[in-house]
Amino acid sequence: MAAGKNILLSCIICAIAVIASAGYAFAQQSPFRVTVITDRTSFMEGEPVEVSLVIKNTSDRTASFSMYDVFYTTYQPVAYTLDGREAETTVQYRQMDRTVQNVVQYIEPRTVKIAPDEKIVKRINLRNCYTLETGSQYRIRGFFFPDAKVPLILRSENSVEIRIVPVEREIDSSIELPHQYAGGITPSEMIQLFLTAEKSRNWANMIKYLDLEKYINAYPDYAMNYNTASDPVKRKVLKDFVSYISTPRRDYIVDCEVVKESILEGGKTAYVEAKVTRQSAPRPFVYTYRYTLESTNGSWIITGVDATVSKERIPGK
Repeated sequence: MAAGKNILLSCIICAIAVIASAGYAFAQQSPFRVTVITDRTSFMEGEPVEVSLVIKNTSDRTASFSMYDVFYTTYQPVAYTLDGREAETTVQYRQMDRTVQNVVQYIEPRTVKIAPDEKIVKRINLRNCYTLETGSQYRIRGFFFPDAKVPLILRSENSVEIRIVPVEREIDSSIELPHQYAGGITPSEMIQLFLTAEKSRNWANMIKYLDLEKYINAYPDYAMNYNTASDPVKRKVLKDFVSYISTPRRDYIVDCEVVKESILEGGKTAYVEAKVTRQSAPRPFVYTYRYTLESTNGSWIITGVDATVSKERIPGK
């Protein structure tokens, strides 16, 4: 825990040094609150690495800011390695040692207004800003310029940690992997138990297979509320989220089958693909679910999910 705090402190100090050298200062008072969120914590090599900056008006009046239609000016997610260094940037003007003020000095901004307690979200692919190395971990913090011509900046109140993982490889089920299957339950078995619990409406069992603080990021509305809330409110959002996923769905599960399991080298992350048939008018639909699991203390826990509607038709339907 102490090491993690030291790393985070190094990142903050590094950010302050970079911004100070560019002539910027952090705003002491502002109606805006900035947070950074991401749908996942693991990204495959080559795929987009998208993070979102959430700008919320915390005042009781409509607030406005000046936005410039130039990439990486008003909204700036910054990627740091875990030792506190900024990752290699690919932003062209930064590679030329130009400042944001210099880039936007002759550009007319657009005025963006946000009503009290409302928020806007800017989604950015980090691969358009940085060279992200496979096998590396990064800590992402967001920076927001209410007007890039004015030397004031807002830093996100939080940071998120992500990792870039190699393309998954299939695991031969005949090979023993004791460190990956500690506790006797494989990732595939974990997903089968999870889906069976939902099918039988055994909500208490279903919930215990989830890392709720990570799994909530698979549901954008709840994720935004959770990641932008204070600690007391976070507990309420998490409670509401549990209630939501524990509520019987109209498109209930009629059949489920695990079809693919992949474990990344190192045995800490697994992906499991499942075909799930749900009853829905006028006919059942087949969904493909791709679950992310992480190994903690010798057991697997579900941290994320992506779902797509399959083109597969139900026999006889």
